[in-house]
Amino acid sequence: MEIIIIFSLLFSVSILGVAIFSGLDLKKVSSWLFGLSGFLCGLIIGIVSQAGLISGLQLGSIFAITIIFSGAIMRMHKQRYK
Repeated sequence: MEIIIIFSLLFSVSILGVAIFSGLDLKKVSSWLFGLSGFLCGLIIGIVSQAGLISGLQLGSIFAITIIFSGAIMRMHKQRYK
């Protein structure tokens, strides 16, 4: 169980790193897939850790919003200052 949680956390952190490094164009579907994968990681962590479905949905939403928001802000920052 702990291995799944650790793997999900590492995967979501790596997704966040890629989103921040490259920047996300929210007009493209591939950018939204980053958010979806973050949501699924949070959902898996919530379900596996016996916290329940509601907590998993909340954690997944937080992961997805963080990934999409930070990636979009970085893209906007890169476009403005390049």
